[in-house]
Amino acid sequence: MRPARWACFRVLLWLALLALATPVVASQPVVQFETAEFVLSESARPPPDSAPWRAVELPDLWWQSRPGVHGVGWYRMRWRLDALPAQAQALYLPRLRATDEVFVNGQQVGDPPSPLDTNGHARPRFHELLASQLRQGENTLHLRVHIARRAGLVAPQVGDAATLHTAHERKLFIASTGPRVLFGATLTLGLFMLVLWQRRPAEASFGYFGLAATSFALMLFDLLLDATPLEPASWDCVRNLAAQLVNVSTFVFALRYGGWRLPRLEAALWSLPPIQLVLNLLSVAGIALPMSVKWLAAPIFIGYVAVFAWVAWRRRTPESIALLLASPGRTIWFLLHYGGLGPYDLSELLLPYSFVPLFVVIGWMLVSRFARSLNESEELNAQLEQRVEQKRLEMQQNFQRLQRLEREQAIAEERSRIMSDMHDGIGAHLISMLDLAERSALSSDEMRTALRDCLDDLRLTIDSLEPSDNDLLPVLGNFRYRVDPRLRKQGIELDWQVSEVPRLACLTPRNLLHLLRILQEAFTNVLKHAHASVISVQTGLDASGRSVFIRVRDNGGGFKGEHRGHGLNNMRQRAQSIGAVLAIDGSAGGTTLELLLPVG
Repeated sequence: MRPARWACFRVLLWLALLALATPVVASQPVVQFETAEFVLSESARPPPDSAPWRAVELPDLWWQSRPGVHGVGWYRMRWRLDALPAQAQALYLPRLRATDEVFVNGQQVGDPPSPLDTNGHARPRFHELLASQLRQGENTLHLRVHIARRAGLVAPQVGDAATLHTAHERKLFIASTGPRVLFGATLTLGLFMLVLWQRRPAEASFGYFGLAATSFALMLFDLLLDATPLEPASWDCVRNLAAQLVNVSTFVFALRYGGWRLPRLEAALWSLPPIQLVLNLLSVAGIALPMSVKWLAAPIFIGYVAVFAWVAWRRRTPESIALLLASPGRTIWFLLHYGGLGPYDLSELLLPYSFVPLFVVIGWMLVSRFARSLNESEELNAQLEQRVEQKRLEMQQNFQRLQRLEREQAIAEERSRIMSDMHDGIGAHLISMLDLAERSALSSDEMRTALRDCLDDLRLTIDSLEPSDNDLLPVLGNFRYRVDPRLRKQGIELDWQVSEVPRLACLTPRNLLHLLRILQEAFTNVLKHAHASVISVQTGLDASGRSVFIRVRDNGGGFKGEHRGHGLNNMRQRAQSIGAVLAIDGSAGGTTLELLLPVG
């Protein structure tokens, strides 16, 4: 909001309060008493005409007309009725304490005061007048009031009940309902700022203003009650202390908002509340002071307004200018109330509202900062999301590039492995066969056997390229399909006892070829050397559950492992390459080969 708009808002606010506080101009006949008669008397009933009544003008301000006087006094006012009116009549008193009493024509109006009504604050009062309480001709209004130092009597009004009721409701809202709402609002705002300060110690300026708002709520607390929380004199000390805390906290807030840290000045400011308390206690004890302790607040008012003015002149931002325009509220009220620069009734009404402009500006600042923080957070989140998306795309591209390189490397490694296997296996067989054929050293049966070995080796290589998905059973099934015809041709029975086993992570293409060559070597040894009639193949988990076994057993003549040349050594090397354990047991009852493959 622009500073000019804030200025207009403040002007309209004050004008509205002035309008609400202005005495009603009745559309129906209403009598407003401009003068009255007063007598100092402790009497419980209206004093007689012989009492020393003295004429006074209204409003009657006691600290001016009767300085230093305390006790009970009576006001007397008269008005005439040429005839009893047809409309309902009422009495409207803009300000009267709960302990004060009203009499019309000698009859008490309203309920008598309660001993619990110790609250010294005056409120608007409205009493409907019964026809029996009025009379044709001269009528008399008596008010029994308790005289206090900072109080007085505002002109009562009597007349049409509907007109006066409207004025009463309007005044009641300003004097009672409004302060109750402000109490809740200021207390909530103050506690919120104190919690914010506790969570964010760097925001010390708002913490001091939170202390000011909470102290101001304490000042308004007794406006909610019919009785003061403490004995009236003690409660006045508490309210005055709270008022000084409001002033000092606002001054320190202004300093921190301006970016100044002045330890000596702040120490002097914080010494004022204890001084205020001591002076109040002396005043309650009846010790005369050279001047009212209220004037201790005047330099503070001027000081923090000057600080706000200096900050606004240097920064010239809407926020600083709005603070400057809102800050004189308490100063204006102080001058109206204690300086006698305005109507007494108006200054009393404006007390709860003297901080409202500053509260509104501070609330606006909080909302603005919160909205600004949200906007910055949203911008940072958007930037972060954009950066994360960029990094994600970069990582995706790098991952795709890495996958492509891994595929190319895997293809190259697989090609190299296949070439190596074919060179070491089929290639070696073919070279040997070619050499023997050139020397005519092989018979036709030997040539067929050699070619069959080459084909078996080629099939093993092809089988190792088939995707196994780490499942052992399809691998063994293909192997059975390859060797079963040869076993039948030689009259050897195959006892196949293969059962379901866990998947094996070690079954890579290279390890798969090693496994098939171990099995091929085992079956070849049986076919060539064991003279067996049955070969049994079993699978399962060992006792530990951490390994899968493949057991190949025959019922041949057996052998001594150390006499079998390089074949068994090659089998053990291949098993070691897989990470498996190979065990061979040869005896007269047959040979058992067991291969333990790790699970996982």
